[in-house]
Amino acid sequence: MRVGQLGIVFAIWGTIVLSVLVLPAHAQAVAEPDPAGSKDPIMSFPIDCDAVDAESLKWEITRIPDERHCLTLMNRVSLSWQVEGYELALQADNVVVLFSEGVLSNREGLDQIGSLDDFLNSGIIDGIFLSGDVVLAEGLRSIRCDEMYYDLKDSQALAVNATLKTYDTARGIPIYVRAAKLRMVAQNVFSADDVTVTTSEFHVPQFSLNAGRVTFTDSTAVDEATGSMSDRSFDAQLQDVGINYYDKTLLHWPGMRSNLHQPDLPLKSARIGNSSTWGASVETRWHLARVLGLRESEGTDGTLLLDYFDKRGPGGGFEFDYVKDDFFGNIEGYAINDHGEDRLGRSRRGLEPPRSERGRFRWQHRQFMAHEWQVTSELSYLSDENYLEQYNPTEFYQEKEQETLVHVQRIEDNWGLAFMGKGQINHFADTLEEMPTAEFHWTGQSLFDDVFTFYSDSQISRYQHKFGDDAMAVGPRDDFTFSYTRNELDLPLRFGKSKVVPFSAITLGFEDGAGFYTNLDDNAVAPDSSVWFGEMGVRWSANPLWQVYPDVRSRLWDLQEIRHVIEPRISAIGYFEGDVVAKHRDVLSLGVAQRWQTKRGRGKKRRVVDWLRVDVDFNWVRNASSTWNGPSELIWNKSFVPLSDRFSGTMLPSDRRNGSFYGPSRSYIGTDFVWRTTDSTAILSDVYYDTHGGVVRQCNVGVSHLRWPDLSLYVGSRYLREVQNGLGERGSNAFTFAAAYKLDPRYALIFSQQYDLDYGASIRSDVTLLRKYHRLNYGFTFSVDETIGDTSISFGLWPEGIGELALGLGRYVGLGF
Repeated sequence: MRVGQLGIVFAIWGTIVLSVLVLPAHAQAVAEPDPAGSKDPIMSFPIDCDAVDAESLKWEITRIPDERHCLTLMNRVSLSWQVEGYELALQADNVVVLFSEGVLSNREGLDQIGSLDDFLNSGIIDGIFLSGDVVLAEGLRSIRCDEMYYDLKDSQALAVNATLKTYDTARGIPIYVRAAKLRMVAQNVFSADDVTVTTSEFHVPQFSLNAGRVTFTDSTAVDEATGSMSDRSFDAQLQDVGINYYDKTLLHWPGMRSNLHQPDLPLKSARIGNSSTWGASVETRWHLARVLGLRESEGTDGTLLLDYFDKRGPGGGFEFDYVKDDFFGNIEGYAINDHGEDRLGRSRRGLEPPRSERGRFRWQHRQFMAHEWQVTSELSYLSDENYLEQYNPTEFYQEKEQETLVHVQRIEDNWGLAFMGKGQINHFADTLEEMPTAEFHWTGQSLFDDVFTFYSDSQISRYQHKFGDDAMAVGPRDDFTFSYTRNELDLPLRFGKSKVVPFSAITLGFEDGAGFYTNLDDNAVAPDSSVWFGEMGVRWSANPLWQVYPDVRSRLWDLQEIRHVIEPRISAIGYFEGDVVAKHRDVLSLGVAQRWQTKRGRGKKRRVVDWLRVDVDFNWVRNASSTWNGPSELIWNKSFVPLSDRFSGTMLPSDRRNGSFYGPSRSYIGTDFVWRTTDSTAILSDVYYDTHGGVVRQCNVGVSHLRWPDLSLYVGSRYLREVQNGLGERGSNAFTFAAAYKLDPRYALIFSQQYDLDYGASIRSDVTLLRKYHRLNYGFTFSVDETIGDTSISFGLWPEGIGELALGLGRYVGLGF
């Protein structure tokens, strides 16, 4: 279970409490000094006064002992006025309005008042007192209280037994704030007693935030107008704070302080769970500065991690993020005494860690300097090869690789200069050290008044191979120099609605280590330290071609007219070289993107949608590779094959010309297909057909369907052919089924299953039961991950519209039923 981001919630709810005093805030905003020099404010807007019920409005004007006039309104009365473009309305059984002295010079002046509205708008209002079922309405916001008084002269106010109701349009929920007493003590200073904030209209809500006393200073309106908004614009001190479930207190603190960012609670979040991999576990996150008794400076956020895993051991660490005007970065570290086993895949279970003391440390920093220079540095240490994959799988699979480097660059206009040094500190990893690398890039430079366009990319590096301690093969370890330069000249032309760009380029390369020693078939040949090759080609594209068919109508497919849009393109590249080690594959690429668009909806909700989208690419490659290296796509704006693979830990002996990242090595036809049959049903697919092998190498297809209002379905299949990972796994054919079904207004069932047809085994199964209460949801999930042999059970609870207070099962917070 997770208690996450409590600070954001307290800040949101604390700001809402301020809006209870909406009458004082707006009354002040429209008060103006008396032109005659009086210090008393004048209400500068017209006020309308009417009786609410059938009884006539009774009113009385009296002079009180301090020489001021008092207007008393009896029976239920309504006061309203326009404030900044919208109407503010007040209702109460009794209203007393106090005026400054001198409004009426004598008693006979009362006879000269034509109407109540004339009198109400003729004087200087000192204050307003309301009693008896007081209601204030302002747009989506309303306030009910027993009594309310606002002193215009001293900027003070008091509301007794007040309840604010508003509606948060961003979250889609109502919000209720109840307080025994609300006071405006001074300008921008407020206090409240016995405060309850909830999304439930029930007198005893299921879920609520409570505080015995709240004192806050709010200058957000002024700071926002002056552009000086910060975390210090709102400061609240809360006493006797608790989060309640009905009348039971789930969490309680004797006192706390909150700003727009977060409260001063040391606890940030907590999670409790149980699984086959980790056992019973407790994970907690704490505000680092508050634990250490320090004040956290602006632009910094520190977190202390304290965990315990029954099957692994105790662990702890820290995360520290910082952002300033001219630099930003993050530092993180973690250590655990691990006495368990890693589970990383179907064929990688029961892996014994090389040591029990495991962990990581990483520091990433970027500094902005004068003259457009910036420095990026990174230090990354891992205790062992499998740590990151086990403890941070999302980072392992989706984020950049772990490196230790310093990168300096300057980018200005259309050119860039960069220097980089990279070393090895993780001795289990194969690393290509760069000591250093220098690069220069010049992009899209106009020559001869845009007749030609010039591109240039150059690099020179000093490399050294560093092999891991358990490397299967070890190559030379000597330093070597690598350099290359590629220069391209384009001649952009336009013929009618078509764009044609003939181009030519030459690439020079040098390596004094092993040299360039493989041919196109990845076989070793006589090495050469210096190579060159040239390119000549053409790129062609046309403005979209389109045709409208206004008579197309179909209720079955929800069609109202059809517009067919075609976008064709062609790219052809031929190479010539000085040596077999520099030989490249000629490529011809033909592509066409097609859209069938229609109109859906009615009136103002009518819109244009892509009913059907089909993209087709045909790529022909001369001297195709004898082996398939995975799906690849031609890089449209940079279709050359660089001599250096900058996205890999090592350079050689991998043949860069056979890598899928740099373009096709075999001819293929690729298609992307999206068919939105209706607003509730869509079919998505992509196919990769290897024309050399005459087989489909990859095929994905999925259908999603919403059957309003009870059922949502997804059925899909993913097929991969001959994908080898060195562990005996060849290819994959996974079938996926997922459904969310609303059993009744209170219960919903979510089921998902993924099954690999090639292996005849399940991949993962999840079953979730959701229970909906009033503004509160519960969830229970049972999961089985067959790939790592893990079984887990989890429980979640979250208030409607307030995902920051979710306890576990965060992925279902936004799911409404």
